[in-house]
Formats: sequence, structure tokens, C-alpha cells
Amino acid sequence: MHKVEEKFFVAGQIFPSDIKSLKEQGFQTIVCNRPNGEEEGQPIYAEIEKTCNENDIKCFFIPISPGEIDPGKVFELNSIIQEEKKTLAYCRTGNRSITQWAFANAKDLDAEIILDKCKSAGFDLNNLKEVLLAIKGECLFEIDKYNQTNGIIIKHPAVIFIVRRRGKSTIAPRKSDKVFPRSAP
Repeated sequence: MHKVEEKFFVAGQIFPSDIKSLKEQGFQTIVCNRPNGEEEGQPIYAEIEKTCNENDIKCFFIPISPGEIDPGKVFELNSIIQEEKKTLAYCRTGNRSITQWAFANAKDLDAEIILDKCKSAGFDLNNLKEVLLAIKGECLFEIDKYNQTNGIIIKHPAVIFIVRRRGKSTIAPRKSDKVFPRSAP
């Protein structure tokens, strides 16, 4: 388990047998960011939810596929965070959960603060800095769409800025298929 903020933690897969211990640690909310059936042996959300209900813990199912950005799901997590209850979000490794936390806080916190909190929790999200800035409105680009092959596509009147997976970035002229290495923000 990784502490991100005083009342927000992320973790890899949890099991129904973990819920009682989480209740004893003061957790009031559990967020499942892992789709059902992602791998063999993974408990389905309904099992986690049932055990949470038995232990008076709120439970939310906000499944995220690897690499997905869904503004509706980000907004939903932000609403949960705003309740200021001790919350654990989990997925397979914690990476999707912390990424959603970063996006959910991008409007309110500076990108550097978000990245520092992620790093302190054991996650390096520096490759998403420009996306966090775009969400906050501190750069000239806006997020157009995300696709797992190309990464995050951010549109600008003159160029398409692509933040590729694994931190590599490129810029392409708006009406061209040519892609150029990115040299400056």
C-alpha cells in the first residue's frame, strides 16, 4: 500500500480477506479501478463490494483499462476525494489508481506537487507532466483523445502533440502524416 496524501492511498489488487484489516486501519472508502476478468484468480468487484458492505465501507467500481483516460471516471474519483474520507484505490499494481488520482487533482494542484506526491508514493509519472498542465489549462494544448497505440493526443491549432507511452513525445503538423521528434513544449 502506498500513501499519496493523508487520506488517499493506492495499492495493487486487494482481496475480500483484506477488508476487515482495512476497516481496522480506518479506511472508509474503497475504489476498485480494475476491470473484472483482467487475469485469472482476480476477485470480481462484487466480492469486494459484498465484504465492504458487511464492514460499513463505501465501495465504488471505476474500472480503468491500462492507459485509459476517461474524463467521466476522473470526475467521479475527484468527487470521492472531495469527501475527504480515508480512501484506498486499487488496480493490479496501483499505477492506474495513482494516475487517476493525478488527473483528478490536476485542476487544483500544481503539476510539480502532483508529481512529487506520486514519486513519494513510489510512482514516477513525469511522462504525464504536460498532460497534467493541459488539464489545468497551463499550456497551449488540450487533450483531444487517448488511444493505447498512439498515446495521448493533444490538439493545438497548428500541430498535433502526441505524448506516447513510455514518455516519448512527438509533434506532427496538423495536416500531415509526418511525425517529428518533439524538441520543446
